[in-house]
Amino acid sequence: MKSARTVLTALAGLLIPIAVALAVGAVLIAWIGESPREVFSYLLWGAFGTIGNVLTTLRWATPLILSGLAVTVGYRAGLLNMGGEGQIYAGALCAALVGVEIAAPAYIHLPLALLAATAGGAMFALIPALMKVYLRVNEIVTTLMFNYIALLLTEFVVLAIYFHGGSSSAVEIATPRIAETASIARVVPRYPLTWGILASVGLAIVMNIVLKRTAWGYEKEMTGSNSRFARYIGIRVERASLVAFLLSAAIAGLPAESRSSAPTGGSCPASRLGSDPTG
Repeated sequence: MKSARTVLTALAGLLIPIAVALAVGAVLIAWIGESPREVFSYLLWGAFGTIGNVLTTLRWATPLILSGLAVTVGYRAGLLNMGGEGQIYAGALCAALVGVEIAAPAYIHLPLALLAATAGGAMFALIPALMKVYLRVNEIVTTLMFNYIALLLTEFVVLAIYFHGGSSSAVEIATPRIAETASIARVVPRYPLTWGILASVGLAIVMNIVLKRTAWGYEKEMTGSNSRFARYIGIRVERASLVAFLLSAAIAGLPAESRSSAPTGGSCPASRLGSDPTG
C-alpha cells in the first residue's frame, strides 16, 4: 500500500507540472485567437507523428537526460550546478579536438573522445567548484558566468586553430568534421539518433542506484542535507562536495559528443564543433 502511494505521488509530481504547463499554454494560445487543439496537434505530430520525428525527438532527449542527470548529481550534494551549457561547450571543444587531430581505431578513438568530453566539462568547472568549497562563493553566480566564458573561449580556440581566412561568411568558420572513428554510430543512418540514447538511460539508472543504495551516495546526500551532521559523523565535507561538483560537470560534458558530431545551430558559428562548413 505504501509503495503504491509512493508511485502515485511520484507520478503526480511528474504529471501535474505538465498539465499546468499545457493549461497555461492553451490559455495563451486562445488569448491570441488561435486554436489550442490545432496547435497541440501540430506539437504532437512534430514530436511523434512519424518514425523520423520520434527518432529526432529521442536524439534531442539524449543531451537533456545527461544534463538533467548532471544537475541531479550536484543537487544531491547541496550544489546547484547551473553551468551545464558552458561545460557542454568545454567538453565539445575537447572532444572535437580529439576527433579531428588524433587518428586511431574506433575502439580507441571513441573512448578517447568521450573521456576528453568528460574531462573538459570537469576541468572547466574546477574553478567554480574550488571557489564554492573553500571560499563559499555562490556556485549559481560563478557557473552562470562561466557559461559565457566557455562560449567565447570556444569561439577563440576554433578561430585561432582552424580559421585561416578565405571564408565568404562567418557561418563557414567551424572545425573540420570529426573522424567517423570518434563518432557514436547512428541507430538509423538517415536520422541523427545515436546509440548514445541507450548509454544515457543506462548511466541514469546506474547513478540512481549509486546515489540511493551505496555508502558513497549516502555521503553525498548527507553532505547536501546537513553538512554539520555529515562532518560530525566523519564525512570529509569539502572533498565530498568537490567530487560531486566535478562529477556533475563531467556528466554535463558528455552531451558534447552529440554536439561535436553534427552542427548545433548554436548562437556562434565557431561553436559548430566537429562539423564541416556545409553541415
